[in-house]
Amino acid sequence: MSDPTTVDHGFVHVDTGAWVDQRVGDKLQELTSALSDFGHHDLFREYPMDRVDPMTRAELWCVARGFGVDEGQPVEHDDEVLTRPVSILCAATDTREAIAVVSVDGGEPTVYPDRTTDPGYWHQDDQVDIACTECAERWTWCPNTDNALVHGCGACHESSIADIFGTGDGSPFAPCTACAAVEAGDPDASCDGDHEPAIVCPTCGADCQLRLTDVPVCEVTPPAV
Repeated sequence: MSDPTTVDHGFVHVDTGAWVDQRVGDKLQELTSALSDFGHHDLFREYPMDRVDPMTRAELWCVARGFGVDEGQPVEHDDEVLTRPVSILCAATDTREAIAVVSVDGGEPTVYPDRTTDPGYWHQDDQVDIACTECAERWTWCPNTDNALVHGCGACHESSIADIFGTGDGSPFAPCTACAAVEAGDPDASCDGDHEPAIVCPTCGADCQLRLTDVPVCEVTPPAV
């Protein structure tokens, strides 16, 4: 797939599909089909389910099947950080397997095994990691909400963008390093023309990459249907 993180005018966006994939197992086709068919039963003739939003329909479906829905559900995220809005309903089947019902951009919900070790990870939509591929330095950053950093190598500790990457305009992004080298008169320097700002590792000087922050997950057994 394409890069799951993109930067647009200094704002970081995370691909919704990649974000969901971190947290779930393979699609549960039978449960997804059962949810899609829900509402066609004679009992619902006077309550057209196509007029009900996907998450309300999913919650009614869970109740009808005896699935327990977690408190504080559904979880809703807009497209400020994620590339498309998403709604998630976390539940437990009648045999206590964890599932997540996911609707992207208001579309038909899909049922997955929920692999997260804590439901709180469904609330974290605004974190990315600044990762250096040369020296393995890594910081977790909430780019569109604050300037705090959590250093992820060794003992975790908090700092700030200014502490690590300086206070220049656009920090932690620095102007294109290739362009800067050309302007400085380096005869071996050249730029491919993208002129993209980069995040320069303060430890080794290499360019850093933005990566999805790891989510602790557990192995799951597909629920019986």
